[in-house]
Amino acid sequence: MLCLVAMVESAVAGCGSTADSPARDAGLDATTLDGATDGAETGAGDAGEDVVPRHARTLGLDINAAADGKYLTALGIARDAGVVQTINVTIDWAGMETSPDAGPDAGDAGDEGGTAYFNPNLHIANLVFAGTTKVSLAFRAVDTTGPVLPADLAGRPFDAPEIAARYNAAQDYVFGEIPDLTLAMYVIGNEVDLPFGTDAAKWGAYKTFFDAAAAHARALRPGVKVGSVVTLAAAISHPELVAPLLTNADFLGITYYPLKADFTVRPVTDVRADVDALVARYPSTPIFFREAGYPSSPDVGSSPEQQAAFVTALLRAWDANEARIPVLTFFTMNEYSPAALTQLAQYYGSSDPKFLAYLGSLGLRTYAPGSGANKPGWEALTRGAHARGW
Repeated sequence: MLCLVAMVESAVAGCGSTADSPARDAGLDATTLDGATDGAETGAGDAGEDVVPRHARTLGLDINAAADGKYLTALGIARDAGVVQTINVTIDWAGMETSPDAGPDAGDAGDEGGTAYFNPNLHIANLVFAGTTKVSLAFRAVDTTGPVLPADLAGRPFDAPEIAARYNAAQDYVFGEIPDLTLAMYVIGNEVDLPFGTDAAKWGAYKTFFDAAAAHARALRPGVKVGSVVTLAAAISHPELVAPLLTNADFLGITYYPLKADFTVRPVTDVRADVDALVARYPSTPIFFREAGYPSSPDVGSSPEQQAAFVTALLRAWDANEARIPVLTFFTMNEYSPAALTQLAQYYGSSDPKFLAYLGSLGLRTYAPGSGANKPGWEALTRGAHARGW
């Protein structure tokens, strides 16, 4: 998740949270596909006949500030390295909309019923990224831990007509704030498989909501690519639940963190098979990776070198499936601060040391000192990007 307020150099409280939620885009993709073994592929190069030029592919990065708290500095480092064509921006519906009885002064836009909206991140993104970088925007009605509905709608099923009506009114505000942004993707729900599980009724209710919300988004921004995000594990294991969502979607959104159920890492040698299996399962739907990451902490059985090997392996898997995967976004640029990890533990409701070691070491660069330092994973990303022409 992106703390856009910190783009303004005068507001440099490190990007530990957005203005509306402490949530992060690091999803709990505890992938437990058959055949997982320990070990890692190391030493894979970034040059050779099997490295495919970038062509029309879009390389993305989830950018966050390091210890200096300066988002613009982090953005400049990423741009100078040539590793970013799209950047994640995430807004939660619950944090943007006040309750209908909050009064006309609660936000900067409202309807006759008193519903008001406010999120400065959208306006800031419109200023910072207009004409320069694509944005992968998520306006989330549901996230990893469950629905993120306004308080007065909490507990209602997604197919209740008032849910879509209210969300669509909120979308009017969202798109009104970003007239100059070029969107690589627009996400309505993130990792929806985790709160819905295998409950077909919940998936069906969400589909009803999604179809209405997607149609409204396309009316507001013709040509926008709209979809939902699920974990790679769910996409492979439960296509009967995921596939119906794709009938009115422009892409299948994926988060990919190859982990075992205890948050220790799966081997890097599994990456190619995971990606190939995903592409085979959905042969006609564009696949957009909104998040792909791998921790470097020894507490989860990894290392900085193993994280770098993951970056190289995923780029190679992308090369082999370039026609099927238009967008690949790595998560995340810098490691989190201790304060941000505390917020994440509260948001996800977990203080499991392995879970926190996973989250805390996802960054391809360190949190400190200053603007952070490159880890081997960052070097692998920059080498791989340059080898493909970015």
